[in-house]
Amino acid sequence: MSHISRQSTVLQGVEKGRNGRGQANGKPLGLRPSNIPTIAAPKGLLHPRITRSSTTGIGAKYAKKGGSTFDVFIDENGDSELNVVKQLERIQPPRVPLSSIDVDIREGEPSGAASPSMGEGSEYFTVPDIMPVTAYDTPAEMVHDMFEYMRMRETAFLVRLRWDKQPELNDNMRRVLIDWLHDVMVEYDMESETLHLTASLIDRLLMMCSVSRPNVQLVGTAALMIASKYEQIHPPELKEFVYVTDDSYSENQILRMESKMLNYLRFDISVPTVEWFVSHMLNVTKPSRKTEWLAHYLGDLSLLLTSLNGLRPSVIASASLALSNLMTGPAAWTEEMEKMTGIPLTQLEKPMAILLNAFNAASQSEQRSMFEKYSRSRYEEVALLASPSVLPPLH
Repeated sequence: MSHISRQSTVLQGVEKGRNGRGQANGKPLGLRPSNIPTIAAPKGLLHPRITRSSTTGIGAKYAKKGGSTFDVFIDENGDSELNVVKQLERIQPPRVPLSSIDVDIREGEPSGAASPSMGEGSEYFTVPDIMPVTAYDTPAEMVHDMFEYMRMRETAFLVRLRWDKQPELNDNMRRVLIDWLHDVMVEYDMESETLHLTASLIDRLLMMCSVSRPNVQLVGTAALMIASKYEQIHPPELKEFVYVTDDSYSENQILRMESKMLNYLRFDISVPTVEWFVSHMLNVTKPSRKTEWLAHYLGDLSLLLTSLNGLRPSVIASASLALSNLMTGPAAWTEEMEKMTGIPLTQLEKPMAILLNAFNAASQSEQRSMFEKYSRSRYEEVALLASPSVLPPLH
């Protein structure tokens, strides 16, 4: 991965080129959330940071102003369990730390039983070389049924984050994490649905348990690995996830966290996301390319906005499409769309206003990964479109 530069570390928590305060040339390196103090490493543990080159690669923009970084603790031998979560009180049922889940994944051991052989003569390889075009068409009656089913299912996975239940995390740290994950997704040319599913897994875990500050990137990395296995045809290998964290975590630690997350979420991975609803509605409406890319961009921006906390993904997706239509010419929300989705325009005004503010502020934001992606000609430069300062009347 040519754009990601790394810096080697040595034992005792001191990186090459750093001074006694854990800085390089007097400036901290890596992801830069707000006011994250440096925590001294226990004896026998490494104390690296999430670092990137100050001029190139993922995280370069985070190092420019010399802000503080996420601190992570690495077990030198990879044997001791990380203090991933701290137990918090809850009325029902009591909170259980992730470390209490009985998972034993050791390096060098197979993670499961060997799968049956699937050679050329196997029944798993009976798909013809050439599929007729009509094989990919979804019958019209099924399109509505799929949408209604996902609308029903999304109510079971609504995200309602409460930062008072996360004593070591805050909204800004989550934005930094999602922005970094988007950088990784772009670097490996992953689908947008992978990022949306990753964010969903992270948020659902944050609703269930508290995550310690040093391990927030570990949770994000494990969530991305789970989502890429589910969505990507060729997901990155485990060593690549170690690489993008600059060896902040070992393969064994990432595997342990993956197992813990899957057990905690009861292996319920396939959930409705904003990207799924955006793609579904775009397939029905078939707008212009500019409208299409702008709807995807607004849907991605929604991942950074906890002000949309508690809203259905279908409502956020509808607001993204309606605002995209408004900014590129078509009617914001037609009667046909209201009939198809069951979502009236009045229900979209508030999320549309929030998305418009996020669109206008994206160019000046510290988390610019999405803005830079959608400023390219490949995406019709939709991030650079002129936009109103406030949402005009829609009636």
